[in-house]
Amino acid sequence: MTDPNTLFVFNPEHDLALANGNAHYLPPRSATQFADDVAALPAWIFGFGNVRVPSTADRKSLYSLFEIFDIQSQLVVSEDIPPLSVYHVLPWGWDHAIRQKLLNEGVQESVLPDDAFLQNVRRLSHRAFAADAGAFLKAKSEFADLFPKTAVFLSNMSDIEQFLADYQDVIFKLPWSGSGKGLKRGMGVLTDNLRGWVLNSIAKYGGVMCEPRWKVVQDFAMEFECFENVNFCGYSLFNTQNGAYQGNILMPDENIRHSLRQWIPLKALDEVQSLLIQFLKENILPFYHGFLGIDMFVYEQNGAFFLNPVVEINLRLTMGLLANRFVKKYLLPNKIGTLRVQYSPSDGKLLAEHNEWLKRFPLVIENKRMVSGYLSLCPINSQTHYAVQINVQDDGLTTDSII
Repeated sequence: MTDPNTLFVFNPEHDLALANGNAHYLPPRSATQFADDVAALPAWIFGFGNVRVPSTADRKSLYSLFEIFDIQSQLVVSEDIPPLSVYHVLPWGWDHAIRQKLLNEGVQESVLPDDAFLQNVRRLSHRAFAADAGAFLKAKSEFADLFPKTAVFLSNMSDIEQFLADYQDVIFKLPWSGSGKGLKRGMGVLTDNLRGWVLNSIAKYGGVMCEPRWKVVQDFAMEFECFENVNFCGYSLFNTQNGAYQGNILMPDENIRHSLRQWIPLKALDEVQSLLIQFLKENILPFYHGFLGIDMFVYEQNGAFFLNPVVEINLRLTMGLLANRFVKKYLLPNKIGTLRVQYSPSDGKLLAEHNEWLKRFPLVIENKRMVSGYLSLCPINSQTHYAVQINVQDDGLTTDSII
């Protein structure tokens, strides 16, 4: 996809809007702050087209960064959009709320998806659909013994209590949620607080996803694009804490595969990739055009290692795709680094840390690729509360110390 008339929009509130389902959903201030602070992220993924940024964005600093890395994207504010020849729109994720917002900003309805498309995005983003994908893999794969029993969507309280009694240590998940949101742990019996949370999920969404809690060794993902066909884009290796995304390790796909092979045979990973492409062609491509990431993890049980091949399916752009593209387009070959999302509620704190990192680890560029140092993908000022930062160090600083 290389249409120079594409309009890219970073809407990180997508998962929240998807769960809400209302075209007039108003995201929390934290989500809009995140969207404003790092609005230019799609430029790093695609490097062309028009990227919508707030009027407060430091476009001069962004263009200086773009010049260093030969990024051809143009930055536009809402007022610039109506005169543009926009033939294609690609937000971080499609939902009813972003469609309505773009309409309000003057984007022609003819270039926006219809209600049927948006309903399918919501349907296919339901965690029960990810469980269907897991069941498909388990039925088709010769490595099925490596996979866990798939998660189940339960709506009856007695069934939920029995599931908890059977597995003892369980993760309950809302049908739509992201980055560690909407997850609750249950151990042995339902506490009053957890029972109330489950009942609320049943009342609001019709049920709750239930799955055993596994001892996760490594999170990773496979990234795909679904347009005329389904294509594999690459791997994403990332870390989480209590289910919440912490950051990506930046390394080439082959290095990621080499890391994963210490636990899982490469043949199993290749088969999972092939079967997922088959599943996506049959079940997603007819209804959805865009990018998606499928989260996975390696887990340990009784001294053996297993693979959960479909934790969830994110029908949107992902930080994993950003990390993968950064490695391929902007990182010097054979270098390893980290990408992390930083947040601070205090004015000026990120700016102070940013300035300190600039001094300690100056950016080194060779042939428009990062060799080492520290880089913020978007400008940081005293009012910045969110940042997406890259670290590539040659002095022995480990990825664990950065993420």
